Amino acid sequence: MWALMCGLVSGGMTPFQAPWLFLAGIVLTGPLVCGASQIINDFHDREVDALNEPNRPIPSGRVSEATALRFALIWSIIAQAWSFMLGPWVAGATAIGLLLAWAYSAPPLRLKQSPPLLQYALAPRPTAPAPAESSKTVSFAPAPAEAAVAQASGGSSGSDR
Repeated sequence: MWALMCGLVSGGMTPFQAPWLFLAGIVLTGPLVCGASQIINDFHDREVDALNEPNRPIPSGRVSEATALRFALIWSIIAQAWSFMLGPWVAGATAIGLLLAWAYSAPPLRLKQSPPLLQYALAPRPTAPAPAESSKTVSFAPAPAEAAVAQASGGSSGSDR
């Protein structure tokens, strides 16, 4: 919803000027991207899930691997296609979200297995400039990542869901 709101405002609109865009984004774009990211993650976690959660749809055989991959691709395409109807800013934000969803779970990047990169993909945040710096300077720093600490200590970061 944040990307949708930023897209509307950047395009010179408010939710009150174009309520159908705002509602369409909330009702469809966000859930489509979220659904796509979940399917992508479940597809790429199928071997781990077969050991840890064998009753999940893919490891249990209720959904075939081919069907899961097909749904991940189709859902990504539908999410991106819908976002184009909401304007270039929403389409751009959706594309970034989908790219990060694939990069998070899928090889060769599989960011969830690389905590130094993962923290930038999941939670970049603006940092306040130091008092001696110009007030116009804004940088982005990674959020603390539990996984980075766990990796450095040789432990496990827990669930990646």
